[in-house]
Amino acid sequence: MKVKKRTQRIMAMLLGAALVAGTLAGCGAKGGSGSNDVEDINTVGKSTEFTYMVNTAIPEGIYDNYGDNPVAAYWTSLEWDADGDGEGTTLDVEFWAPTAGSESDYVNTLISTGEYPDIMPLTFASEGATEMYDEGMVIDLTEFVEKYMPNYMAFVEEHPEIMFTNRVDGEDKYIQLYYVNEDVSKNPWGGLMYRRDWIVNYGTNPQTGEPFSGEWADGEWVDDVVFPSGGTDPVYISDWEWMLDIFAKAIEAQGMTDGYAVQLPYQGVHQTGDLASGFNTGVFFRYGDDGMAECSSTSDGMRAYVECMTNWFSNGWIDPHFAERASDMFYMIDMASIYSGQVGAWYGLTSQLLNGLVGDGSNPWTANAVVYAAASPINDVYGDESVQNHEPDLFYQDSLIPQAFVITDKAADKDIATLLTAIDYFYSEEGSTIFSFGLSQEMLDEGVPGSENYQYGDDLDRATYTVADDGTIVTDEALISTSNNGEVASGVRMVGMGRMNGIDRGFSQTKQHCIDEWVKYTSSRGFLLDVSGQLSPDDLSKYNAYNTNAGTTIAQWIPQFIMGTYDVMDDADWQLYEDEIQALNPDEVIEALDGVLEWKN
Repeated sequence: MKVKKRTQRIMAMLLGAALVAGTLAGCGAKGGSGSNDVEDINTVGKSTEFTYMVNTAIPEGIYDNYGDNPVAAYWTSLEWDADGDGEGTTLDVEFWAPTAGSESDYVNTLISTGEYPDIMPLTFASEGATEMYDEGMVIDLTEFVEKYMPNYMAFVEEHPEIMFTNRVDGEDKYIQLYYVNEDVSKNPWGGLMYRRDWIVNYGTNPQTGEPFSGEWADGEWVDDVVFPSGGTDPVYISDWEWMLDIFAKAIEAQGMTDGYAVQLPYQGVHQTGDLASGFNTGVFFRYGDDGMAECSSTSDGMRAYVECMTNWFSNGWIDPHFAERASDMFYMIDMASIYSGQVGAWYGLTSQLLNGLVGDGSNPWTANAVVYAAASPINDVYGDESVQNHEPDLFYQDSLIPQAFVITDKAADKDIATLLTAIDYFYSEEGSTIFSFGLSQEMLDEGVPGSENYQYGDDLDRATYTVADDGTIVTDEALISTSNNGEVASGVRMVGMGRMNGIDRGFSQTKQHCIDEWVKYTSSRGFLLDVSGQLSPDDLSKYNAYNTNAGTTIAQWIPQFIMGTYDVMDDADWQLYEDEIQALNPDEVIEALDGVLEWKN
C-alpha cells in the first residue's frame, strides 16, 4: 500500500493557485477526459492502484497519512473477488488528505489543475457531481453499482424517498456514492437543554402547588417534576413558558445580576430550525405540505415564532445581549455564563448534560447543577391553528446522506469493479461496524494488518467495542472519547455506512432519557444533498446566494422585532421585512427546486 506524502507538492500548488487559475481558464487544463463511460464493466485484471482523498484533514498529532489509519490499513490488506472466480486481489491505495483549515483551497486547486485523485469527496468542492460529470471528470457508475455493490443497493432500496441517482444525459445514473448513516443519529452531539435543578428547587407542581423534590440515587437523577402538559418533560411552548418563568425566579433568588432564562442566537432564530420548527416553519427552504418547495423566511409560522420570542424578551427571559453575540456559534453562545451557572436554557453540548456544569464544586451556582435535554417544543400558544400543534420536523439532525464521493475519470482504465466491491464492504453489517468503530478485539488479538496502528491512540490498548451474544454493539464510550481515540479507531473519513442501530453506549438511564428527548422527532422537511446536488450550477449558486443573503437579512430584522424596534404584529412593519426577503428572489429558487422535485416525485 502506498502512503506517500503529498504535502510539499500540494503546498506549492496552493501558493500558486491565484496565478494558475487565471491561466488555466484560458488553456483548458481543468476538466476530464470528456468520456464518462467505461466500455466494459468487467474490469478485473486491470490496475488496482488508486489515489483516494479522505473527506477532511487528519487532526494534527495522530498520523501523517490516512494510510496509517487502522481501518484503512486493514481494508487495503483484504483480497476482493469481484467476478466470483475464486481469485481475489488487493487494492494498492495512496491516500490523500486536505491540509487542516485549507480544505476548500486544497480540493478546488486539485480540480482546477486537473490533478484530482481517483476517489474524491465533494464536501469542499465548488462543483457538484452533475457539473463534474458534464465536464467529463466523473465516471458513470450505474452498471458497476448495480452489479458490484449489493449492500449499497440494499440501502438505496430501503430509502425510496432519497434520490441516489442524478439526472444526466436525460437518464437517471449513479454518478456519485453517498456516505450514508444507517439511521438518524442515536447519539447526537448536542441540542436544547435546561437546568432541571432550578425547576426542582424553585418550581411547584402545576396541578397541586406542592414543591418538587429530586436527588441522585445510584448514579441516576430522580425527581418528581411534572410539566403543565402532564408529562415529565417539556413538550409545548406553554411548558417552556412555565419553565422560563421559574428560571427567572431562580435567577432573582440567587442574586444573579447577569443571569437570564434562555439563550437565542444573534439572528434571533436558529437557522437550523430548532425552536422555530414547532410553529410549522423553517427558516429558508423546506418541503411544503404538498411535497414541493416553499420558502419559510416570511411564513405565518415564522411570524408566530417571532411573536413568541418578542413576548419572551418583553418578559425579561431572553439574554438582553443576544443580538451582540455574532461571533458565537449557535451551540457555544456565551459559554462563560453557562459554565458559571447563570443560564436556564440553551443549545449546548452532550458534555454539559446532567452534572456537566458541576466542575470542582466550588461555585455555588453550579455545585448541584443538573442539566436535562429537551426536544424542540410544539407551539400551542401563538398564531392561528395552522401554526399550532405541529410536531417539529426541521431542526439540526445528522443527515442520512451527509456526504458524497465520486470516482473520477482518472480511474477510467483501472479495476473499478474490484474498487467498488471493496467499498461496498463498508455498507455491510460487519464492514460498517469496523468502519464506524474500528477493529474488533478478536482482530486485534489476531494481529490483523492495521492493528499495530492502534499505537497512535491514547492508551488505545483494546477495541472500542464488544459484540454481545444478541449482536448488540456495546461501545466503550470512555475509551472512544479519550483524546483522539475515536478518530484513530474508526474509518469514517472514507466513504461507507455509519452504524446507528443496535448500539448500547452504556449510558445511565437518565442520560439515555436525555438522548431520547433529542431524537424524539425526525427532521424530515429539509432538503438533503440528493436535491440540492441535482441543481444546475447556476441554480445552485442562486440557492446558496439566497441562503447567505437571507441569513443576513434575517439577522438584521428578526432581532429588531424581538427587541421591539419594529412591531411584529403591525402588518406594515412585517411587510417591510417581507419586501427585503422578496427582493432576494426566493421564487426563482423555488422554481429550480420544484424542477428537481417534479422529477423525484
